[in-house]
Amino acid sequence: MASASSSSLTRHWKYDVFLCFNSEDRSFASELYDALVEEGIKICRDDDRVLDKETALSSKIFTAIENSRFSVIILSKKYAFSDWCLEKLAKIVECQNEIGQTILPAFLDVYPSEVRNQTGEFGEAFELQVEYFEENLEVVKKLRAALIEVSNIPGWTLHHA
Repeated sequence: MASASSSSLTRHWKYDVFLCFNSEDRSFASELYDALVEEGIKICRDDDRVLDKETALSSKIFTAIENSRFSVIILSKKYAFSDWCLEKLAKIVECQNEIGQTILPAFLDVYPSEVRNQTGEFGEAFELQVEYFEENLEVVKKLRAALIEVSNIPGWTLHHA
C-alpha cells in the first residue's frame, strides 16, 4: 500500500486548489481567487452561489475536495458558525490523511490558538455547533479534531486594517 505522500505525487488532480471559506468572507476569498487565477492556478471555489449544500451538489463538493491537490481554508471568527464549513473542513483533513492532500490555512482576524482551543469569538461560534450536534458526540469529536489538526499547520495569519 502506498503512503499518502507518495500516492499524492502520482495522483492526477483535477484542481490545483480547493478554496474553502465562510460566505461572510466572500470578498477576501474573491480577491484571493482572482490573484490565484491570474497566476494560472486551477481552482474550485467553494462558493455557495454555485454549490448549494441543500442539493445533491454536496457530494460534488466532496468530490471536488478529493480531486484537489491543495485546499486553502480561510478560517475566520465566523467560520465555525457554519456546520457546513466544519463538515467540509473535516473532509479536507480526511483527504490530507488518506490521499496526501496539502492544507494551507489562512487565519483571517483569528489566531491559530483560538481555532486550536476553540476560544474567543471562534470558540463561541463552535459552541453553537456543539449544541447543534449534542445528540451526536462523535461528530463533535471529529470536528474538534479537524480544527486542532488544521490549527497546527503553519499558515498565514492575516488581519484586516
